[in-house]
Amino acid sequence: MGMLVRPAEGSSLSQGDILRNVPFAVTTADGICGVDKKAAYVLVVARPCNASRKAAVTVAPVVPFPVDLTGLNESKSESGPTLDRMRRILAGIRDGGQFSDAFYLGTLEESHKRFAAQLSTLATVQVPAEPAERAAWVSRHRVWRLHDEFVKDLHLRIFVAFTRLGFDDYAWFADADLDVMITAGESEVAGLRTALTDAERAVQTREAGNQKVSDAHKKAVETYRTAVRDAEERLRPYSQERAHRQP
Repeated sequence: MGMLVRPAEGSSLSQGDILRNVPFAVTTADGICGVDKKAAYVLVVARPCNASRKAAVTVAPVVPFPVDLTGLNESKSESGPTLDRMRRILAGIRDGGQFSDAFYLGTLEESHKRFAAQLSTLATVQVPAEPAERAAWVSRHRVWRLHDEFVKDLHLRIFVAFTRLGFDDYAWFADADLDVMITAGESEVAGLRTALTDAERAVQTREAGNQKVSDAHKKAVETYRTAVRDAEERLRPYSQERAHRQP
């Protein structure tokens, strides 16, 4: 089936159409109108009846959405075969997952770059109302159209983009879940601290024996020192949340 199809020449502009060379307008905090330079395309989200005849058509920006399939293919997973893992990850991207505002579109050009429409960011495009001019404008800008099945999915995804509640990243966990995550985080920090101690000891041992300390030894110390600091920063908000809950 595929997510995208080539639109029939001469067909009316419709919901799910992907347009090229249509700037996506944004307004800055200073009230100045500008253009989102990341939006290489726009996705028509207006109702089909409006998209086909109205002068003002609502669109969402389409921006690059990198997916490292090569990295996924090379990774090891205990949860199943690599091929199945790739399928599940791509299915999660397709259905939104944590990225509920991003509607994945796959590749739109020969460069094989992946793209996604940002459904929570909308703008209006002025399209010629006169039929002949409108048809010429559509022919000039439209490059793809969502398959009908994915247009149906677009309806739900637009709804979810504006109705799905956001939650604090750390405050919503049940006490038991929070404890498990903190324990895992503490274990991660402890392991990295041990590795840092070992790396520092290796340097100190060589210095005590009047041996040259290689760049690799020095780099290992800095790498583990940074890793410890980053892991502690990741753990801190969870620990703060637990402390906040304690009477």
